[in-house]
Amino acid sequence: MKKFENKKVSKLKKLTRAFSVEQKAQSGAVFRLMVDGIVGFAILLIVISTMAYFQGLRIQASNEKFFSLVKSATDTPTGKVIVEKNLLFTPSGFSTISIRDKTNVFEGCFRFQSNQASAVISDDGDKIDFTTTVETDVYARCTLTGDGCNFNDEDCCEFDCVISFGKKLVDE
Repeated sequence: MKKFENKKVSKLKKLTRAFSVEQKAQSGAVFRLMVDGIVGFAILLIVISTMAYFQGLRIQASNEKFFSLVKSATDTPTGKVIVEKNLLFTPSGFSTISIRDKTNVFEGCFRFQSNQASAVISDDGDKIDFTTTVETDVYARCTLTGDGCNFNDEDCCEFDCVISFGKKLVDE
């Protein structure tokens, strides 16, 4: 009988040890899962911040290309259309005054056009605002008006410039 009880006790000890080992394994798995979750979250944050950084660089480069396009058009007012493809603009806008500041040309010489649904042009055509982020082609064309301007006459336009967002312009 004692032998039978010893077998029972030894089986019980084995089961207790197995149960204890199993509990430790389960708690280790939970800890491992928590660590994996934290590492995954950190990687996700790095990827998202990297994408935002490069998106910001792309927007900055698009603004620089836009002003370079306008400057090229004002430097050669021959009526030839100059194009920049796939520029990215955020919900903000441009005015003829901001273009004047970059080109030193009277703001009355510029007007905007667009066929973009998210582009709102002011009634007099001197300001364009984007309501959403837009990727579009930009066209610029400057033509001589034939008006002779004095050197000190800041309100005179020797040429007329059209800047179009998405709406294709043709050479004159």
